[in-house]
Amino acid sequence: MTTQTTFVTTMNALREFHKASCDHTPGARRQVLAKPVYPTVSALTSLTPEEAAAVEGLKEDSQRNGAVNTNEIQNQITADTERFKESGGGDAASEEFRKRMEEKRAAQKESSNKMIDDMFDKAIDIGEKYPATQGAILSVSDQIMAFFSKLYNEIYFWVSNIVEQFVEWVKNALENIKNTARRIVDWISNWFK
Repeated sequence: MTTQTTFVTTMNALREFHKASCDHTPGARRQVLAKPVYPTVSALTSLTPEEAAAVEGLKEDSQRNGAVNTNEIQNQITADTERFKESGGGDAASEEFRKRMEEKRAAQKESSNKMIDDMFDKAIDIGEKYPATQGAILSVSDQIMAFFSKLYNEIYFWVSNIVEQFVEWVKNALENIKNTARRIVDWISNWFK
């Protein structure tokens, strides 16, 4: 196997490992993937300014994509929450809110997989164009993908908590409304007794 083939094969194995670590599909039978141990396909040599800039660009792209993705999901959740507040609540509105949050989780998984694929494709292209960068790319790509995996997991659990807390809040709010109304009705009926 050539160094080039080893590099691409290792990068694709890392891609699958990181995508699998983002799978929280309810009821999914997850295959536990072992994180690939990669050989040093090229020594971490001094890179030319152009090569170093290409590797650094991978980090910058990942940070930018992560920030954009997080802002988008925050704006969507805020809009859905406002929509719910404006609807006046109720069972149908609560169910619609929950449905939208579930859709956000599914969309986030797709978005995360796309970001991982895009970053790995870009990293492989750079490694093929500049073979001296392959060792650095393997190291940086593993860090970047760990970042995307963690980002996805943070957003996934953030949305999950919103759904759980929202449902609990609605349940408690409705129960509190019923109990308060019942106490007031009891108080009114006992006023003159």
